[in-house]
Amino acid sequence: MTVVLVIGTDTEVGKTYVACRAVEALVQDGRDVVAVKPVESGCTGNGEDGVLLAAASGQSAPTAALIRLKTPVTPALAGEREDVPLDPERWCQTIRALEEKHDLVVVETAGGVLSPMTWTYNAIDLAVQLAAKAIVVAANRLGAINHTLLTLRALDTARISTLGVVLSETAEDSDATATNLEVLRRLDPRPMVAVSRGGDAKAVAHWMAEA
Repeated sequence: MTVVLVIGTDTEVGKTYVACRAVEALVQDGRDVVAVKPVESGCTGNGEDGVLLAAASGQSAPTAALIRLKTPVTPALAGEREDVPLDPERWCQTIRALEEKHDLVVVETAGGVLSPMTWTYNAIDLAVQLAAKAIVVAANRLGAINHTLLTLRALDTARISTLGVVLSETAEDSDATATNLEVLRRLDPRPMVAVSRGGDAKAVAHWMAEA
């Protein structure tokens, strides 16, 4: 039984797309996997990350993020504004219960690696508490190299095992997008792949399966 966190270098970098495509590949391969998002802000009822994750793994519950917040700001502030209690211990209890029932639990975090899920808790705290391994997703655009290396440094400092790095396709078309993967591979030895919109994430699914 394993927990893998899908952690971003920022918000809107393609975490949900990569996680869903990898989970779908695992399900098609007959793997017993469930996917969940502990807390999600900016929920409007349309295309929510937690709902998409649940659908990707065909699960009956949970079918949305464990905590849904309407305000489109970081969860710590959204919870404060909406007077919604944010309790990481309860999230971890739910995830551990899922871990007992499934071979693999994929958890998508909110925002970037240090984005506050509560005022005293972020993705690193979640990974440590769950003894989870991580997959880092970065948007393939100018600035991705620095954002990715900073994220990896933060995870290494916390002694969180990183399975690999994914560069997610963006609308940007530049010298940077054409070379980011090559540069990162020369700077860090961990597995790295690019995932295009409309493409699959079988390599990422393999990392998860071997975690």
